[in-house]
Amino acid sequence: MQKHKIPKSRCEKTLVKLASGDDAQVVVKEFGKSKVYYISQEGLPALSEEEIREKNACIEESRRAIEEKGAVVAGLKAELQQLTSRKTLEELEEAISAAEKEAEALEKKLEGYTDGNVVAIKKEDVDKVEGEVRKNVGLWRKRKRSLYDIWGAMTENADGNVDKMWSKIGVEEDVRTDDIGLVEDAEKLLGGHKKRMV
Repeated sequence: MQKHKIPKSRCEKTLVKLASGDDAQVVVKEFGKSKVYYISQEGLPALSEEEIREKNACIEESRRAIEEKGAVVAGLKAELQQLTSRKTLEELEEAISAAEKEAEALEKKLEGYTDGNVVAIKKEDVDKVEGEVRKNVGLWRKRKRSLYDIWGAMTENADGNVDKMWSKIGVEEDVRTDDIGLVEDAEKLLGGHKKRMV
């Protein structure tokens, strides 16, 4: 109906008309709200048992042929999908060219580290610096906690906006917050440093 742009209402009216009357050519069966229309079988010659067996054998043969063709089609589809998912020669050449350019750029970056001008860092020196950083981070956190404890005791019963009092007494904002970022950067370096050590 959709292919030939025939309205559904017109089809229904036509089927009802064909299914009505004494010489109806179409039979209707109702299943709840659904209706099935089919051509009347009255007056058609009945097949013999032999003809029925032949028709069934023909149907079975056709079914097997369909299954075989379906298997061939499925194989061809899989092969087509595999071929279309592969990169073309031009795409591979572009990828190789891009990889070569990236490798060249990385080699230029490495030149500064492989020309003998780089001083290797000893593991003992790294451990010593990391120890100092950890010690200073600990002190910073301890003093920050002390400041908060003292500030909390001082402003416990204070009137007015406590936040404005910070600027009035000249306390820098980075003491009160972690916006300075130095401690966080130091901890990141301690957790994930990558140095050449001897």
